[in-house]
Amino acid sequence: MVRLTLATSLLTTAFALAPSVGTVVKGNRKITVIGTAHTPSRRQREEVEALIAEVKPDAVLVELDAERLEFAWNQPEEAYGGELAAAVRAARRIDAPVVLGDACRPLPAVVEARPLFDLERTRRAWRLLVKKPVATGVGVERIDVAQALASDPRKALPLLFAASVGAVATAATAQATPIDAPVIEAAADAVAIASSIVSARVADVLLVARDDVLSENALRALDLGSRLRSSALERHRFRFGTDPAECRSAAAPFFASEGPERPFLTLRSPLSVGERRRMNLFEPRWLALLDNIAGENGGSLLGASLATIHAANRCYLRDGDGVDADVVVDPHGACVAKIERVEESKRPSGARRVAVWLRGVEAVRAEGLATTNAGFLTGRVATDASDDDEAPGGAASVVAVVGLAHANPILERCAERGLLSSRERGGIDQEVARAIAERKR
Repeated sequence: MVRLTLATSLLTTAFALAPSVGTVVKGNRKITVIGTAHTPSRRQREEVEALIAEVKPDAVLVELDAERLEFAWNQPEEAYGGELAAAVRAARRIDAPVVLGDACRPLPAVVEARPLFDLERTRRAWRLLVKKPVATGVGVERIDVAQALASDPRKALPLLFAASVGAVATAATAQATPIDAPVIEAAADAVAIASSIVSARVADVLLVARDDVLSENALRALDLGSRLRSSALERHRFRFGTDPAECRSAAAPFFASEGPERPFLTLRSPLSVGERRRMNLFEPRWLALLDNIAGENGGSLLGASLATIHAANRCYLRDGDGVDADVVVDPHGACVAKIERVEESKRPSGARRVAVWLRGVEAVRAEGLATTNAGFLTGRVATDASDDDEAPGGAASVVAVVGLAHANPILERCAERGLLSSRERGGIDQEVARAIAERKR
């Protein structure tokens, strides 16, 4: 017993002094950031898992998007990014929601045809030169990068890329020697300019812009944890199958009942009254839902009513022949819609796809939400959809697991913003804004 107590004490002390761990705190809000290398390392995985178990945060943010999460989840523990999958496992053990912090862009986006010095990029470049002051009442404990590298040299590998970007730009813009012929000088200048632009865009897309995305998602995770504590949001965990016949069978009992409950379609951004939105649905669970709604509407989806609800956070993990879902929804972000148009088609794989055009007709509040093994939530709708004003800055704790190169910039940006999310600062939730932007493409 004495040995166990001592070991626990040493573990706690170790994390209090760990060079790869930093914190930003304001009142009863705290974000703990651990910087990792994404290289195979049992030590890293154990550090991440132990930190999450020790802090027991309201939410865990990982530097992954949905596709990379699915890939990492199905890889061996010793694979690259194994510590991120370990963070997800640790979050599940303490029953904390996982927030995906990244929104990776494909490689062509690095050199897409956009002005190098557009407003967005100029703003990010300026912030590298001029640091904003830390918000009042915020305490920051930065990561000592040198000490972190000394404690685990493998963490230097990702930082070599950041350094190489600058080196490439510097080498590319070096002046030609006086003995070069004018034609060679002109060609060298063209290569130098092109290399500088590409290097700057690589640095912007893969480093600076991602710092902004990760830091805002860390604040969004903090907001999520606070609203879960206050019961402003509801969290639901369930499992559903991916076989079409299985999904139809699972949905049938609900539609055979005669209760007041109705199914809800979860949306990344809330549907507004009067808004018309196209939804491309191809998952077997949603197709089974649509087929049953059509069955209740005389065999047609046209003119049918469908309840929608905003999912503030979603995390899906494919495990065996099913999917484990962890969804956080906003009961006040519900809306009843009418289906105005329907188009059936096939995906490139030959699988069925249904496009439906929804029109928001009535803002409602969702009550009595419950899970089903059919893959959707059910509940009642209340016409009183008034939302009580929420005071920003409620108590919450988050652990963020990110690459070491991003760790201190995230701490600094969160400190500058007073540990308040975009929504709490009077703006639009970042995930909602991203969903809106993707629909406009």
